[in-house]
Amino acid sequence: MKFLFLSFDGRVYFLFLCLCSFALSYWAQAFLLTDSIYYQSFGEQLSLQRFEALMEQSRKWQWIGYAITPLLYLFKLGLVALCLFTALLFAEYEVRFAQVFKVALIAEAIFLVPAFLRLLWFAEFQPSFSLEEVSQFMPLSMANLFDTATLEKWLIYPLQILNLFELLYIFFLAYGLRSILAKAFSEVLSVVLSGYGLGLLLWVALVIFLNISLL
Repeated sequence: MKFLFLSFDGRVYFLFLCLCSFALSYWAQAFLLTDSIYYQSFGEQLSLQRFEALMEQSRKWQWIGYAITPLLYLFKLGLVALCLFTALLFAEYEVRFAQVFKVALIAEAIFLVPAFLRLLWFAEFQPSFSLEEVSQFMPLSMANLFDTATLEKWLIYPLQILNLFELLYIFFLAYGLRSILAKAFSEVLSVVLSGYGLGLLLWVALVIFLNISLL
């Protein structure tokens, strides 16, 4: 079965991805991560004047976050595509890097869903929250099965990564590559796990190392 999204213009899809990310970021800044939430977290450490000055500076340079979003996407997608492309080469599959990159681009939209659900959860179901609770909440992840306040800080991120959307992302990558390679799904899935899976494990190991070093 053809992976229909592969026929889409990648540039248009990339623009759509960035615009959705912009919208989610704006929603978060406007309605959730307000000055009062930051003040609850840092107000005791700073004078009111200093805090207001920092918030003013943050709003002044907020546009930089939007400006670098496309670059961050390109960087992440490039790394994912490189991991997959390398694994495919070792498995002796004939495929172009541009094709692998487009599959990674299409699958990336999956991660818009948990970002939206996080905002929806705190906007509708948990209106009273802290900055730490927002940062540690990942919908449908293993982290939700534990009280994160009782966990070691370095354990939180790995538990957040173990979520349904990460699993769906891996299956979407395999499904997209299967449509290009015309191979059995299980065969392509094993290549995705050896490429992207290994890259993800190395990334998580690096984050854990940095968290332990900085604690």
